[in-house]
Amino acid sequence: MKLLTILLFFSLWACDAPQRTRFQTNPGVGEDLSDSFFNSSGEPGSGISDEEDSDEDDGTDDDDTAATTPGFENCSLVYQYYGGSQIGHFGLCQSTLNESTFKLKMANTDKTVGTCFVPIHRLANGNSFKLGIAECVHNESGKVYDMILTKDRPEEINGVMVIKYDKAPTSYPLTSYMNCMNAKNNYILANPNCINSAQCLMDAERHAQYLCTQFKNQYSAFYVQVSP
Repeated sequence: MKLLTILLFFSLWACDAPQRTRFQTNPGVGEDLSDSFFNSSGEPGSGISDEEDSDEDDGTDDDDTAATTPGFENCSLVYQYYGGSQIGHFGLCQSTLNESTFKLKMANTDKTVGTCFVPIHRLANGNSFKLGIAECVHNESGKVYDMILTKDRPEEINGVMVIKYDKAPTSYPLTSYMNCMNAKNNYILANPNCINSAQCLMDAERHAQYLCTQFKNQYSAFYVQVSP
């Protein structure tokens, strides 16, 4: 996957907005057949390290403003989530009025690597799949940010994959996750008439499982899935 654009992220109360990177998804061949599912198997990331993200700050230090914003009346950004040492503690609330709108506060500062947020749909069996692009940002400790996660599928956003951005040449967690999520779709697109072959679809599923297992084994310390 490529880094396609660098845009302004998190419109907030301050003057400058932090740097945003959008990590695009691939065109699909049919949602049900081409979905790659990811099973976090007990929230990997809870056994990892600590580090955050922010660039040019566009936040406020006042947590009370979250509770006075429509849709966030019950929001409390108390660092209720932990992404391990690579992400650290963070608070995340989802609007009750707009599923794509979130408020974020991170305990640590990361002005070099960055942290990414991917809207996902989580199933009762523990599987999840991404609904849209990753929004990646450099953050400052203690700042409250408004965040909009864009989806390109109809399913409800009931979770967020929080994952560190790539740090070349040593680690590529976001690229690996996106490869996992796009694996089945990419396999089908690369093989003519695969969509009409039960065997090919099974091969595509195995290919996706392999890449997702690789991602989970290599980068368990770089992500956490949450349902705010």
